[in-house]
Amino acid sequence: ARDIIGSETAETASILFDFGNGSIRTYTNIPVFATTTLADVLTTLSKEKKIVLDAKDYGGALGLFIKSIDGIPAKQVRDSWWQFWVNNTYGTVGASTYVIHDGDVIAFKFIKGQQ
Repeated sequence: ARDIIGSETAETASILFDFGNGSIRTYTNIPVFATTTLADVLTTLSKEKKIVLDAKDYGGALGLFIKSIDGIPAKQVRDSWWQFWVNNTYGTVGASTYVIHDGDVIAFKFIKGQQ
């Protein structure tokens, strides 16, 4: 998007966290730019909204693996992990690779099995 004088302005996206226990948190109007990745947004939310993010960066194609968000899971839960969808489509790349687009709605869910 461009403002009335032609300079770049941030586009926006939304993200929700479904903790799998009935707790859901939603953040809207998150500014994103041409190269903003999902990992960038998670890092920003972690700092600005005090979300406790435990992740490991495997680098390369695997990228960032989310181990826990705000303590979920506090311990290993068999066959359950954090997974994400973008605009109701299951994420097929890692959070470090996915570049967010204007209007994207990202859902992070802690669920059993691959959906």
